[in-house]
Amino acid sequence: MGRLGDWLRGRRTKETAPATAVEAQTNGHSASDELVEHLRAAFPGAEITVSSHDPKLSDLTGGDPVERLERLAALHASGALTDEEFAAAKARLLG
Repeated sequence: MGRLGDWLRGRRTKETAPATAVEAQTNGHSASDELVEHLRAAFPGAEITVSSHDPKLSDLTGGDPVERLERLAALHASGALTDEEFAAAKARLLG
């Protein structure tokens, strides 16, 4: 399963009660299917919730939609956002 899966399995001990819910924060990194897969393997039967708060996009939540798109495009052009992050943020803005 890789290093993340090994680490997650190593964090569990026999004294630990089984998890019924697991919440992960990606802190600006895209939540991936691989992360969810590792969490499900490490915590069988638990409800898995993965959210992403991207500090680079925090200023895009208010104001004029055109201005928000311009800021988003500027972040992408500067290299602060990958193509995937840009496409996802643009899709969220356009609803």
